[in-house]
Amino acid sequence: MPYNPTHSALALLVALLPLAACTGWQAVQLTPASFSPPPTEMRVARLDGWQAVLASPRFEWDTLRGRRAEEPYDSIVMPSSQVRSVAVPTREERATLTSIGVLAGFITIFAGIMTLGARGTGS
Repeated sequence: MPYNPTHSALALLVALLPLAACTGWQAVQLTPASFSPPPTEMRVARLDGWQAVLASPRFEWDTLRGRRAEEPYDSIVMPSSQVRSVAVPTREERATLTSIGVLAGFITIFAGIMTLGARGTGS
């Protein structure tokens, strides 16, 4: 079977997809320590049920500030007394490694089948 760069590019893309997909949210306390190092995003839920993802959040005195990730010009300012919960993005390493292992197994099996098929056709 001749080398096909398209197959290599697809295999690489499929192999890298789990790295981006295995992320989650980790609940944290709304304290100054939660902002060291500063998170790039923070999921916020208020007591009244309103929820949003804030980009570049800051915690100043007793006030949470940021911009809505979906609407970058929409500034959010809320007292901490109105916040029910906050969470920051986190990578789930175990899920990522499991996905990569399963994917590597499938790629190995597929490569073996393709090799046997190429030998069987006299190529």
